[in-house]
Amino acid sequence: CGGRGDFIMGIFAIILILFKFLSVRWLILTMFFLSGLVMWILSSELIDFSNFLMVRRLAGVFVDQNFGGRDVLINQSFELLSNRLDCLLIGCGYNYFQIYYDYNFGMYPHNIFVELIITFGIFISLPLTLIVLLGCIRGYFSKLGNTFIFYGLFYFLGISLKSGNLLTITAIPSILFFTDPYNFDINFL
Repeated sequence: CGGRGDFIMGIFAIILILFKFLSVRWLILTMFFLSGLVMWILSSELIDFSNFLMVRRLAGVFVDQNFGGRDVLINQSFELLSNRLDCLLIGCGYNYFQIYYDYNFGMYPHNIFVELIITFGIFISLPLTLIVLLGCIRGYFSKLGNTFIFYGLFYFLGISLKSGNLLTITAIPSILFFTDPYNFDINFL
């Protein structure tokens, strides 16, 4: 729906890469240069940013509070979980969200972790979510954080938080990658 979340997640991944690979001196110098460049461009009105589609789409989020319907779907997911305690605890199966609201199968919660709870319940989803989160943190601070695959799958994991379905070609590898027991060391905690 316009790639707003994809763009923001891409910027976030690039920032993580900069923090990982640049020294503090180069990081400060880069931030100083980039902020000076942005201030110069904005003050000189060299570029009319209102002509950029991405700027208009992001303005829709901040000014108009337009989230493309994802806010409605996430609220409905939480309503379902509050109305159906069995779904919260043990899950109600894949696509139950669509069955519950009588939606077509393209109308899913658009968040893989919420969909995990609806599908498998909190007893499976919460530990899996925590393992994925710890895998992301540990991976970033280990040798794994020096690889392209880490940032690529981290990007796809972030995308699946705003528009992911459990059975997409990017959600499953991202979850599996960050839950890999060979990368996850309990002594890290």
